[in-house]
Amino acid sequence: AERGSILPFNHPPFEAFFFLPFVTVPYIWAYYLFLALNLALLVGLVKLLRQSLPRLGQLPFWFWMLACLGFAPIFVALIQGQDSIFLLGCYVVALFAVEKDRDFLAGCALALGLCKFHLLLPFVVPFFVFGRKKVIAGFLTVAAMLGLIGFFAVGWNGLMRYPAFVWHAEHSTRYHWNVLHGDTPNLRGTFLTLAKGAD
Repeated sequence: AERGSILPFNHPPFEAFFFLPFVTVPYIWAYYLFLALNLALLVGLVKLLRQSLPRLGQLPFWFWMLACLGFAPIFVALIQGQDSIFLLGCYVVALFAVEKDRDFLAGCALALGLCKFHLLLPFVVPFFVFGRKKVIAGFLTVAAMLGLIGFFAVGWNGLMRYPAFVWHAEHSTRYHWNVLHGDTPNLRGTFLTLAKGAD
């Protein structure tokens, strides 16, 4: 209550199912479990990236891990329990799949990143523009499945009201990040801070 309000769950409804296993344990243990999951995912992503980047892959594994943990967005995501590392995983798996000519798998991996659709769609649009049919097929297949999961979670009315809910949450002064734009370390925070300074 002292912080002003509880943060809203503004991600697509299907993502809530991913967190169901964590509600069976106390909050602090859920945090530790999610942290361990993120770290395990990070280790797996480093191994994939080392295969995709031969020259950098020659650097020792511990160096890669230190570099990841020293990269502010990754470190903050770990500390705050964000799902950004999962999105990074979608990008890395898609890159790895495209390199191996497994376009359908690449599309599936990208679709799983729809939990942060505003960050994902700019990477997906070029595949549609250039007609990568297998990537598109994989993406649409998994996207349809996620949409179906979202439908079972909140119903048709819930899905239709979701865009308005996100818009309201992003413009409501109840939430801390909408008041202090400089505290949001992303492009939105940067542009809004610069625009405010220009006034």
